[in-house]
Amino acid sequence: FTKVEGDTFLADDTATIDLPNFSDVPLHGFRWDPYDYLGAMAIHPNRPDQALWLHDCMPNTYRISTADYYDGHVYAFTGDGESYLPREFVVLDTLTWTPVKSVAISNLVFDMTYDYTDSKMWAIVINNDKQALATVNLDNGSLRLVAPTDRSLSTLAADTRGTLYAIANDGVLYTVDKSSGETSAVGPTGVTDIQLYHSMTFDRRSGRLFWAHNGYESSGELYELNPATGAAQLLGTVMHDGYPSHTVGLYIPYDREITGINAATASAPSDGSILFDGTTATAPGAKAVTVTDIAGRTVIAAHGPKADLSALPHGLYIVRANGFKALKVNF
Repeated sequence: FTKVEGDTFLADDTATIDLPNFSDVPLHGFRWDPYDYLGAMAIHPNRPDQALWLHDCMPNTYRISTADYYDGHVYAFTGDGESYLPREFVVLDTLTWTPVKSVAISNLVFDMTYDYTDSKMWAIVINNDKQALATVNLDNGSLRLVAPTDRSLSTLAADTRGTLYAIANDGVLYTVDKSSGETSAVGPTGVTDIQLYHSMTFDRRSGRLFWAHNGYESSGELYELNPATGAAQLLGTVMHDGYPSHTVGLYIPYDREITGINAATASAPSDGSILFDGTTATAPGAKAVTVTDIAGRTVIAAHGPKADLSALPHGLYIVRANGFKALKVNF
């Protein structure tokens, strides 16, 4: 502390500040706005105000209202920005951010989450003016209604054990029974200003739960929620071009079945596959190896048959070499 001449009360001259120092994770989401600046963003939880704009994204002129990632693609529902009318189910290519499939829909979908324990995409939907828990057919976007929910929910996220979590209009975090739609309170988030079209997602590697908030008084705040108590810790505000970003479709690229795939062997593969031992990609005999992120940007251009990925943030990458099959790795 700094002592000022004549100051006899030194006890009030000190302050303690706790600064979070969490590991960064590759959060992604979509900026929602009824007018402009609609697109895919990469968000760093430690500095959400420095969100990276990946690409403009307005599939077939509609606005993404919710989305989640599965197996190299983003599955999303779109709507009309002014009337909130549901429009389409779309499947997005994560390199070009253009739809590879689109199907007209009639049900409003608030949020969705892929559950790797039962291989289902779960969603909170409106059916006949009532809210229900449903699963999504990823081939055509059709919904299978499971059960009505016992309260108004507007976010949904599945953890690695298959438990569904949701935030209700009262600002409380709940778990949701997959069979009955009944909710059990985890605890209050401490945030009561809740409006439609917000999103949350789990980091399935660390178990951390993130929430992109949207309210009547403010939006764009990124919180981390305690799955055991519901308590919300503010990490900052997602920003783009100097403005808070109302963010939907929050997700973290994850491919459980390919984590650590193609363990390195002593001999070259006979099928033209690139080897991956967890941090190093090897294309035996290749003159160069390139690595791109899911936005299509080259992050490594290695001369020779090997590329070391250990310095990259955890996430999903595509490894390529001439004469070899492209390899998708997630570490």
